[in-house]
Amino acid sequence: MSTPQLDHICLSAQYCDGVTPTCHTVEVKKTLDCLIFEHGGRILTFDCATLQRPEILANAPLVFELPNGATLQFDAVLCQSTLQGWGLLKPTWFEETLLKPWRWVAASCAALLVAFVLYFYALPGLASWGAVAVPQQVINRMFQDVMPILDQYYFQPSTIPKARQDALQKALELLVEGKSEQKHIQLVFRSLPGAPNAFALPNGTIVLTDELAELLSDDAVMGVLAHEIGHVVLRHSLQALIQNAATATLLLAFSGDTSLLLTLFTTDLLNQKHSRDFEVAADAFAIDRFKQQGRDLKHLEELYTVLLTLDGPSAGGGLGAYLSSHPASQERLELVRKAMGKPSR
Repeated sequence: MSTPQLDHICLSAQYCDGVTPTCHTVEVKKTLDCLIFEHGGRILTFDCATLQRPEILANAPLVFELPNGATLQFDAVLCQSTLQGWGLLKPTWFEETLLKPWRWVAASCAALLVAFVLYFYALPGLASWGAVAVPQQVINRMFQDVMPILDQYYFQPSTIPKARQDALQKALELLVEGKSEQKHIQLVFRSLPGAPNAFALPNGTIVLTDELAELLSDDAVMGVLAHEIGHVVLRHSLQALIQNAATATLLLAFSGDTSLLLTLFTTDLLNQKHSRDFEVAADAFAIDRFKQQGRDLKHLEELYTVLLTLDGPSAGGGLGAYLSSHPASQERLELVRKAMGKPSR
């Protein structure tokens, strides 16, 4: 409720009708619970309860949005005290929060909690649904130009002897044998000095670097391939890209840094750190594929034993790059040994 003495005061304001670009100076007074002023030969009356006001920003004009789509703009310095007396400048929730530290802290904690839930629960679920919903043909078209880009900026031609390349290609064919929906999966060899690695693109291209192949036997490499096939079939890479793209878009909305989007794909594909759930799922897929085809799980045990041996600081320039994106752990080795019926160590 306003102070009676102030109801006789007139305030100058700029009236913008929202139709023409020109604003007009009007003299506004408050009578009872209404603002009244003359414009264009007409007396306009607006119930104060229908006025909308955005947040106050320093000494910016005090703007009131009217029900007819027009606005009234008052000078903040000259009119603020009178408008407060009229009861039109009641603090908004946000303004009250800024004036009360405990509410600011509570609001910040609530925002962090919402962000936590979105990032760790809602976003992964939406990314998983989105990755499964995209047809494989669409994924193939989306990523058909990725390998040429990687070849141009990162990779060098492979020097693995043709006989071994043929043997590993045959190993991949055997792993997807009888799975028509997995026939699009292909193996390519590249060299990336100092970076033993293997990863799968969403379109089904598995990249195996010479540096990793040189450290493993063909049987162990077959375990790597089965693991990467699991990532392709379960669409882990696409899920991660969708999730990271959504995260980068949110960061872009707040920071305005477009470089986040420009560097997203190459950094994710070359050094993608799958979540623990993704890794466990891909390991389980490799174990199941070996079992389905009657293959000896000792080759998977050999692979994870080698990775575990070279894990940590001692990995140095050996399998460090591979381990950074495919973390070896005692837990993963025990998963294979459990599938073999061996007791835990």
